[in-house]
Amino acid sequence: MRTLLVIGIGSGNPEHMTIQAINALNRADVVLIPRKGPAKDELAEVRRDICERYLTNPATRLIEFDLPVRNADDPSYLAGVADWHDAIADTYRDLLLSETGEDGTVALLVWGDPSLYDSTLRIVDRLAKSAGFSFQHEVIPGITSVQALAAGHRIALNTVGNAFQVTTGRRLKDGFPDGVDTALVLLDGALAARDLEGDAYDIYWGAYLGTADEILIAGRLGDVADEILRVRADARARHGWIMDTYLLRRRKLISLYLSGRARLLPRRRRQPHPHADRSALLEQELHAALLERRQQHRLRAAVQRVAVAFEILDRAARHAGERRKLLLRPVEQAARRPTLLRKERHMLENPCR
Repeated sequence: MRTLLVIGIGSGNPEHMTIQAINALNRADVVLIPRKGPAKDELAEVRRDICERYLTNPATRLIEFDLPVRNADDPSYLAGVADWHDAIADTYRDLLLSETGEDGTVALLVWGDPSLYDSTLRIVDRLAKSAGFSFQHEVIPGITSVQALAAGHRIALNTVGNAFQVTTGRRLKDGFPDGVDTALVLLDGALAARDLEGDAYDIYWGAYLGTADEILIAGRLGDVADEILRVRADARARHGWIMDTYLLRRRKLISLYLSGRARLLPRRRRQPHPHADRSALLEQELHAALLERRQQHRLRAAVQRVAVAFEILDRAARHAGERRKLLLRPVEQAARRPTLLRKERHMLENPCR
């Protein structure tokens, strides 16, 4: 039975290859290297470099082939992707039949890790249904761009005790994910994060991660979004392609307040920014609620001080032989009926005769 090895090779640095991946590479009779046109020849060159460094099996052959291209003009994104995957599965089938015997082993070198936002495993499932012959496949994990991004910026992916979500630029257009303070964004060709409230998030962006051309930019989203767009466009024009990803994190004060671990002091209420997202609007509402609550607390404290003053006067009047009884009201009732405060103040200004 034929064997298909799906090997994760890391995010572009040949040194990301694990020992398991190197051993799998040397088990292969054939290593398939996809070509994506002259503009993206660097992607194929990384695979060639990996084979040159780590391949020690003299019987292993390198077979290069042209990878089918997705039709970007298809009005249905999902239908276009399905047709594209079918075309790649047909290409794999033809290569397996023409380049290997019934017991042959073929290796596919997959960027990053095969399990994270890569379609190779789904294409292999399609191949299994349509190939017309049996084969087995193995998956060897690799270092992802997400890990390389965190290592490059020297940050942890999650904050203490909190979850993070991996999403795409297409999904981020609908807003920052609910229930998390950190989002990792892949497959974003237009920096969808720039539509979020710039003061509410920090961004950690990286391109060509792990390679000699690695670019890293970090800061408050509103401060660095334009710089990222400019640097991204320049790098794409220079290389002909770009692979980038970024981490978005709610700024610390907002995250702590939403989790109930911090208190925001009242401030003047501002009109919401026309592009403010839900977190910024929520922060403003929380400030307003806090201010109203503090005012209620101050009113109740004032009522309590008046009540104590009347109690002291009542005791003094009894000791002096005065028998007038001061009528006190419960604090809650006085807070609901401010007119009582005026009556009691009148009593203080006009003592008993």
